[in-house]
Amino acid sequence: MTSLTAGAPSGFRPWWRRRSSRIARPALAVSLCLVAALARRAGAAATTTDATTTTTASSTTSSSFSSNTTPTGTDASVGAEVAALSTNFTAVDGWLERHRPTHLDALKDLLRIPSISALSSHAPDVRAAGEWTAAYATSLGFRNAEVLETGGHPVVYADWLDEADPSKPTVLLYGHFDVQPVDPEELWVSPPFEPTVRDGNLYARGASDDKGNMMAMMVGVAALLASGNGGLPVNVKLLLEGQEEIGSPQMPAFLAAHGSRWAADYAFSADGGQVTSGPPGICLGLRGSVAVELTVTGATGDLHSGTYGGAIQNPLHALAKLLAGLHDPRTGAIAVDGFYEHVDALTAKERAVLAALPVTEADWLASIGASAAVGEAGYTSHERTMVRPSLDVVGMVGGFTGEGLKTVLPARASAKVSCRLVPAQVPEDIAAKIAAHVAAHTPPGVSVEVTRLPFVAVPYAMPRESTANTAAAAVLADLYAVPVGDVFYYRMGGSIPVVSLIQRHLGLDTTLFAFGAADEAVHAPNEYFRLASWDRATRAYPRLLVRLAEEHRRAAAATGAAGRAPPAQRTMGEEVAASAAGADGDVQAAAEGLVSGGGKDDL
Repeated sequence: MTSLTAGAPSGFRPWWRRRSSRIARPALAVSLCLVAALARRAGAAATTTDATTTTTASSTTSSSFSSNTTPTGTDASVGAEVAALSTNFTAVDGWLERHRPTHLDALKDLLRIPSISALSSHAPDVRAAGEWTAAYATSLGFRNAEVLETGGHPVVYADWLDEADPSKPTVLLYGHFDVQPVDPEELWVSPPFEPTVRDGNLYARGASDDKGNMMAMMVGVAALLASGNGGLPVNVKLLLEGQEEIGSPQMPAFLAAHGSRWAADYAFSADGGQVTSGPPGICLGLRGSVAVELTVTGATGDLHSGTYGGAIQNPLHALAKLLAGLHDPRTGAIAVDGFYEHVDALTAKERAVLAALPVTEADWLASIGASAAVGEAGYTSHERTMVRPSLDVVGMVGGFTGEGLKTVLPARASAKVSCRLVPAQVPEDIAAKIAAHVAAHTPPGVSVEVTRLPFVAVPYAMPRESTANTAAAAVLADLYAVPVGDVFYYRMGGSIPVVSLIQRHLGLDTTLFAFGAADEAVHAPNEYFRLASWDRATRAYPRLLVRLAEEHRRAAAATGAAGRAPPAQRTMGEEVAASAAGADGDVQAAAEGLVSGGGKDDL
C-alpha cells in the first residue's frame, strides 16, 4: 500500500492532525474509499510483479519452518495448498522485505493519529484511526471492511472468506487502534505522535500497544495472500476496536448483539506481547480489572491555611490516610475486607513454573530502573504481577500544584484506584468492597464519594493444551530458533477485556500472539516497538495460519469432526457461556464461569 501521505508537499499536515479541520463525514468516507481503491490497484500491480519474481526471491530472514508431508484429512485441495505454502515461505518473506518501507510508512501514518480513547476531545481522532484502519485493510486485500458503531468508540470489521471451500476453519484476529494518554509529555524525547526511529526502535504512542502489533498482524496475512495464489488456507475475520485502553465499555452489549458476525473456530490477539525480547512464551491468562475514583470533600470552599490550618480536616490529609489504609503496612497485603475471598492459594507446581521463567527479578528491576521489589509478603514479583491481585493508586488531584506556593487548604481532593483481579474475583464485588471499606474508615470532617470508572475486565484463563496453542508454539519455536519444548507458558498481569467477552459470546479461547516486549514503555513516555519485533511479527502470522490449518485438519481427522474446532479449543468458552445469565449479568456471569475453568493447573 502507498503511504497515505507519500508524495505530499513539504510542510503538509495530515487532516487528522489539523485540530480545526471540519471534514464532513460523507466526504471523508468517499476520500477513504478512493484511498483504498487506489491502494488496492497499486497492491494488485505489486502482487503481479511479485508473482513473476517468486522463484528468485531471497531473504536473509527466511525461516526454515516447513512441512515435508501433506497432512492427512478429508480435503485434498486444502492439504495441497497448505503443503505448498509450508515449503514456500521464501516468497512470503521476500514480499515482506520488498514492501517493508511502504508498510512502515503506513504504520507511521496511523501512529500520527492521536487516537486517545480516554479523552473525549480525541473522540474524532479515534474514529479517524478506525476509518484509516478499515481503508488500510481493504488495500491489503481484506474484504467487506466496515466501521461499526458501538454507542462509543467504533469497531472495525473486515474479512477474507473462501466461500468455495466451507471446510476451511475460520480464524478471528483481534487488535486495537486506540492508545493511552501521553502525559507527562515533557518526558518524551521526541513528540509522541511524531513517529521517530532511533537505534532500531520506532518511538511513538501506540507503537507497541497496539498499533504496531495490530498492523504487523494485518500485513502478515496480506503477505500470505500475495504469495499464496491469491488465497489463504483458512478464513479470516478481523475484530479491531477503538476502546480497549478504557476497558471496552460498550463491547459487552455490542458483542451480545452482533457477536455472531465474528463466529469462528479459533481466536488470536495481536495485543499482549512477550515477557522479554528473548525466549518466546504463550500467555494462558490475564488479570481482570476494576477501577474507582475517591472524591473527598471538606469545607464549602478553599480556605486560608494560616487562618484554618490545624483546626479543620484537610481533604488531602484525609485522602492520604484513606489511601494508605488500603494496604497492611506490615505485610503489603490489601486491607480491604473480603478482597481475597475468592483467591486460591498458589500450588507448588504453579510456583515452580513461575520460578522457571527466563527473567530474573534482578533483570526485571534493572529493565525498569527500579531499586527494589515491594508488595505482598511471601510472594515473588512474578507471582505478585501474574497470579495475585493488586490494588494501586494511579492518580491523585488536590490543592495547588503550579509553580511556587499557594497556602490554601483545598475543599476537595481525589484519587483514582485501579485493581487487577484474578479468577474468580468479580469486578462489581470488588468495587463494592472498596466502597464499604472507605465508608468504614472515612475520617471525621469530610465526606467521600466512591465512583465506578468505566474500566472493567473479567479475569481470563485458558487451557494450555489446544490446537491454537500447539500451532502458536511451533511457529514461535521456529522464529526464535529454539526447541518447541523451550516455549514457556505464563500469565500476564495486564488486562484485555475483549478476550473474556470472546469466551462468553463466541465460545472461543483467545491465544495471545503478539511481539511487543514488556520493556517497551507501553502506557508511559517514550513508548517504542523494536523494528526487529515488527519483522518477526509480520513473518509469524503467515506461518501461524498455515500451521493452524495443518493442526486443525489433524485434530479434525483424529476426532472425525472435519470442519470443526477440536473440543480442547472450546472448553473454557463453553464453561463460561454455560454459566452466563443474560446480558445484564455479563461481567459477573463470565467471572463465575472462570471459577471452574480448566486453565489453572496448566500455568
